[in-house]
Amino acid sequence: MTRAQRDQWTVFEMERDEDGRDDGAIFIKSYWHESEARSECNRLSAMCVDESRHYVVIKNEVSVVYPSDESPPWAPHPDRLKKRGWEDPASS
Repeated sequence: MTRAQRDQWTVFEMERDEDGRDDGAIFIKSYWHESEARSECNRLSAMCVDESRHYVVIKNEVSVVYPSDESPPWAPHPDRLKKRGWEDPASS
């Protein structure tokens, strides 16, 4: 097993109360690459018409563990789950 520390970026939808303060957050999605998180945040912001809502990206540091014979989870590897035998049975 390989252990690592890695930055992760999470997009949240924030809601403002009647006094203009952030009051509530909804998790949208986490990303391994900041550029992907910023792109999603910008896309959602452009689509939002509700002035009481806005989107933010928050940086986190996470600990990960993955099998030593695999690439890290942030490296694109489309066959990773198939290799481990976890493929979607519906697609077989």
